[in-house]
Amino acid sequence: MRPSSESPPATILLVECDEAVRRYLSWSLHLEGFRVLAKDGEHAHRLSDRLAAPIELLVIGALDHGDDSDELRKGLETHRPSLRTIVLGAISEPEAPATTLDPVRSPATPSINAEAIIGAVRALLGTKND
Repeated sequence: MRPSSESPPATILLVECDEAVRRYLSWSLHLEGFRVLAKDGEHAHRLSDRLAAPIELLVIGALDHGDDSDELRKGLETHRPSLRTIVLGAISEPEAPATTLDPVRSPATPSINAEAIIGAVRALLGTKND
């Protein structure tokens, strides 16, 4: 169930303001063999700017008030044009090159479907279950 051991694990930048959700998703993706960098919206840009290694996927969850997921995505894609994006629980613009999972989290029930997220990550990155 992990990415092929022949290649290094894909690096995922997980951006989520809720620390408990961020930890849970980070842990779930890590168990599947991915390298996960988990940050809130405020710190994601700084991490991306400092990191020389490639980031294959951006996963955007809920952001703090004042943070804009489209602005964050576009800003990161400026420096990393091949970056692919999954937006959790949001409807992205039709022209945005993002995969949208809706509803992964409903406003009334902050539940996370890690299997659906992992499936979307695998589909977008082209990794298979072993």
